[in-house]
Amino acid sequence: MNRKEQSVATGRDLLPELILLVTMALLFAVNATAFDIDPYSELFHIVSAKESVAAGRFWTPMLNGHDYLMRAPFWTWLVIPFFKLLGTSLLVARIPAVICALAGVALTYALTMALTRNRMSALFASSILGTSWGYLQMGSLSTADILATDLYLAFGWCLIQWHSVAGRRQTLPIEMTVYSVSFGLIVGFMLLVKGTLGALMLTTLGLLYLGLNGRLEILERLDFRYLLGLAVLIPLPWLAWTSYTSGNTLFPVDYLLFHPLNRYLGMGAWQGLHANPWLYVRQMTVGLLPYVFFLPALLFDQDPGAFRRSFTDNQSATPWLFAWLLLGVGVASFSAFQEPSLMLPFYPPVAILIGSYLGRSAEAAVGTRFFNRTMSIYVVILMALAVMMASLIFQVLPSNYVNGFWHGPGQPVLEFLEIKDHKIELPEAFPIWKLWLIPAPFILLLGGVLVYILQVMRRVSTSTVALIATSAVFLLFLKAVYLPMIQRPVPQAIAEALNKQVTQQDEIMLYSLHPDVKRVLFYLDADKLDQVRFVRQPKQLEKRLAEGQGRVFGVIREKSFFNDLDYNYRNLLHVNYFDWKWDTSRLGELRKFMAIRLPVFDKMKSEMLYFQSMPRSAMAELQAQLLPDPADNDPDFAKSGGANR
Repeated sequence: MNRKEQSVATGRDLLPELILLVTMALLFAVNATAFDIDPYSELFHIVSAKESVAAGRFWTPMLNGHDYLMRAPFWTWLVIPFFKLLGTSLLVARIPAVICALAGVALTYALTMALTRNRMSALFASSILGTSWGYLQMGSLSTADILATDLYLAFGWCLIQWHSVAGRRQTLPIEMTVYSVSFGLIVGFMLLVKGTLGALMLTTLGLLYLGLNGRLEILERLDFRYLLGLAVLIPLPWLAWTSYTSGNTLFPVDYLLFHPLNRYLGMGAWQGLHANPWLYVRQMTVGLLPYVFFLPALLFDQDPGAFRRSFTDNQSATPWLFAWLLLGVGVASFSAFQEPSLMLPFYPPVAILIGSYLGRSAEAAVGTRFFNRTMSIYVVILMALAVMMASLIFQVLPSNYVNGFWHGPGQPVLEFLEIKDHKIELPEAFPIWKLWLIPAPFILLLGGVLVYILQVMRRVSTSTVALIATSAVFLLFLKAVYLPMIQRPVPQAIAEALNKQVTQQDEIMLYSLHPDVKRVLFYLDADKLDQVRFVRQPKQLEKRLAEGQGRVFGVIREKSFFNDLDYNYRNLLHVNYFDWKWDTSRLGELRKFMAIRLPVFDKMKSEMLYFQSMPRSAMAELQAQLLPDPADNDPDFAKSGGANR
């Protein structure tokens, strides 16, 4: 066979992998534009990059006009060039995340191949990772955790390869040097990506693998001059530069020791944070849908033709992968500082475990007992979800969409159907935008029927592919159509109003305990970011109003906060009601509207108030046109003489 024929054959051999990579690229690209900023994980990463670009900073990121040294800097460095080249937007911020997410899928394939030496298992593992709900959602966020996932996977692959080489009686010095350099590079970059805790967990993962194999003694074959030297030299220039520019000679100690310790224990800048031990257990359970239903089969299947043969060449792989998962969940669950995306590096081991099980089962003549049962459970779940989503579309979603909670362009409706000369009147007007949701139950229903038919025909390998394809199509539909349809771009509209009105002498107050308000920060002009002040208690706003210097603009998410302000200070605020579009109606109309809605406060928590302070001299003429007095909504108030006022 000549070189050209060999090239064509190689291309055909890799066709499934190429199709998988292209499919995942499309899935993540669509997903990256399907939802707003995640305020718990990515907000401060991208706001810091935006402000650093505006200020012409690179090595030392900044936030709110100050050096931002509480997070590892590498992800900010990665986003800054994209902002410079392509402009500042949420989509641009997520392009590096999409690239890293695709790299994670490819590295999962490589690591599974190293552990199982089975192509089918590797294809399943990488497919499962890419289409699991948690990885698809969190992997599209612009956070350092998706890059940390790649470093974990690269470290695991190098570890398996090095263990195989170092286990031989004769090894070449150059081989040990190459792996020593590789480990040093990965650990050094991890110090800049996730800090000391990330590097420690990475090192622990390697020691666990060697310990489970009973081969800790081969550590002496590594050249620690290269390993430790690179691990220290990579973060050292940034630590030295930041220490010099900030005037804090102890910054390297703060970054490497005190920051991670305080973050974990809830001290210093993280004082007041408390760990939620069950947060990540719940997140991993939901994030691994729908593949979590295969875990019982994986754990209890006793058929030697299935999972027990998955790691024939590496008997320690199964306990090591479980240890990888438990290490991440266990350490993160008891940290005072918690973000959903912190679990990203711990999805791959589960994907590899389930993928290896499906790969071996798919190659068998018939499925194993637990595998078949799990498939049956999955069919039932698909059917149940189809019924639930149909009920959601036609029964639960409000029919009174015109009231402002479910908007569609022009508010078009269907009131009747005409078939030739026949006219069918509908029981009630049907909003056109609901039609976009109708395919969802059919996707689930057809997927369930397809998997069921293939399962009955005992085509286990085909049914597994159908299962993964159905999950991928449904997730794609959910992210591309369903979630954007219920998006409400409130923060962006508020930020646009603030950008037009706020001057350099004004302040912007954000009641930042709710995600919607936090998102306003990213959409503000970069030159206004250092004017932002966060408010968590009404007294803080009262203090600023009492000072009376300059104008104060702000956004408050819940009216309970606004109502807790002292009555005198409430009279200093000019308030606009925000109903998913910018409403600049008269204050008299606002008062009339709120007089009707205020008694049903529990049903209107999805609303925001945007305010600006008014000069005291203007209060006399506006006194009667501000927020309704308690007497407007409380009949007992007038009888009591306003004692509670």
